[in-house]
Amino acid sequence: MRFVLSAVCVLMLGVSQGRAAGFPPSEAALNELASHFHTMLQNEGISGIGSDVIKCYERTLGDKNAMKMCVVYDTAALMLDKGMQQMFVGRGLNAVPATLFTNQAFDARQNSYGQIAFSDAPGSRKLVGPLAQKVLHRAITPHTY
Repeated sequence: MRFVLSAVCVLMLGVSQGRAAGFPPSEAALNELASHFHTMLQNEGISGIGSDVIKCYERTLGDKNAMKMCVVYDTAALMLDKGMQQMFVGRGLNAVPATLFTNQAFDARQNSYGQIAFSDAPGSRKLVGPLAQKVLHRAITPHTY
């Protein structure tokens, strides 16, 4: 598991053949993130993904493109958590967000890490939602891309 996380951190750092990747990311980078998301979900659940998101931000401080990928990862995880809440409510069950995906916790991360990540290109922040949807779709329906 540690190897997979390290490999994804290298990917998120955008290090590909010695040069940094830009934003928006390539389809290959999105596929790698989706694969990592899928593995984390299977092995650790939403709480493990939350912890992994925090580690992603911490490990990529100083590399804005890599941090942007963490924002995409974080947003995809939030979407998953909200979808699961809707599913539970639809079944008549009580639903609360995972601790790291309450609106307050997510907004706090976006107001700190997200601001740093997109300080060089605020207009590209509008790409996060669609990219996160793509990553989430690929993560929950693996091997369809």
